Amino acid sequence: MDLSQKLLVAARVTALINVAVVILLFVSAGLLVEESRALGVHGFGAIAFHVTSGVLALNLLVLAWRAKTGRVAAAVSVALFALTFLQASLGSGLDIAQHISGSVVLTLMAAGLAFWTFSTTLTPRPSTPTARSTPTRGARLSEKEDHDD
Repeated sequence: MDLSQKLLVAARVTALINVAVVILLFVSAGLLVEESRALGVHGFGAIAFHVTSGVLALNLLVLAWRAKTGRVAAAVSVALFALTFLQASLGSGLDIAQHISGSVVLTLMAAGLAFWTFSTTLTPRPSTPTARSTPTRGARLSEKEDHDD
């Protein structure tokens, strides 16, 4: 398994954790609205969403650079990471309607990225020749000398 494939596996794991955090945020938001509790859990989920979306963005950026694929997914993941901060700022104010609308957008982005990571396959790149299989300069010279005789 080469580095690009390892990055894709890491992106899949991170995307799943990201979706799990979104589910936690929805559950805690429901408890927050209905029973005015779970604010601490919702705040923890928001921080976890920042972290997991940031890790996913970094992972997908490196994957796009390394494997030359997934540039759109990388851009979406960077946008998701940035929007989590806007979402947090809307949640702390009186703009709860915008906060709820934003949560739908972020959920679709997180789910779309998770879908992309699992629907993408990478073909292994051909291995580069090692130093042992490459003839050395001295070997080429000696072969040439053999033909000059």
